[in-house]
Amino acid sequence: MKTLASILIVAAVVAAIGCKGVYRAKYEADPIQEQEKLILLDSKLKNIRVVRELPPRRIEGSGVLEVGMVLVNNKDKDYRADVKVQFIDGNGGVLEETTWEPVIFQRRMEVTVKKNSLNPAAADYRITIRSQE
Repeated sequence: MKTLASILIVAAVVAAIGCKGVYRAKYEADPIQEQEKLILLDSKLKNIRVVRELPPRRIEGSGVLEVGMVLVNNKDKDYRADVKVQFIDGNGGVLEETTWEPVIFQRRMEVTVKKNSLNPAAADYRITIRSQE
């Protein structure tokens, strides 16, 4: 019985020494999900790549922002996914967003995602893709 108690005490001491302590949370002023234009929410979609970003432009008359991106599926497998576009204001906040729309990324084929904002105050955008599977 003494040996079991001794082993448990030694294991507890070793575990306590090996712990670093309390994790200190830190503030990231510009997190990566706010830097990137394309966010993939599922690791299954890692083969979807950006071919080119269409230059954002203002529509004459209304002043709304038109954005787009050409994407390609580099895998020999089709992916069913949902795509949502968020429009960002000048302060970095989400001004508006579209609903999730289904898109099929066929193998080795390019897909163009193109949307217009409803509000002329939109300054930037972000495209988010999630898997349907």
